[in-house]
Amino acid sequence: MSRKTPDLYDRNEEAMDIHENLNFFGQLIACIYNLGLHSYEPERIFSPSDAADPTANDDDSLIFLSLEEPLKKHIAQKRKAPLFIDHQLGLIWIAAFEYDGEILRGIHVLGPAYSG
Repeated sequence: MSRKTPDLYDRNEEAMDIHENLNFFGQLIACIYNLGLHSYEPERIFSPSDAADPTANDDDSLIFLSLEEPLKKHIAQKRKAPLFIDHQLGLIWIAAFEYDGEILRGIHVLGPAYSG
């Protein structure tokens, strides 16, 4: 008797949660490429804070500053699909959005990778 494979987007206890999915995906990619996985709270995009200060010099803040406008636009358009962001320096990021119904719970960004 075969057992039905759970849908990864299903919210039952058999399915992996988004953090397990992201961790698994990151590990698969890390087998070949060294890409960072960054997670952000939605409040970081919609409220001014010191973390988004243009004078900040830590890597996470600099990455966030590069992606903030495309992320805001994507969210404002009510899109839930992943977003591919191509930077003018030939860098690319993939952003995934964690929703609970219509409420945005998290933003997860993989990259950068050189798009050549």
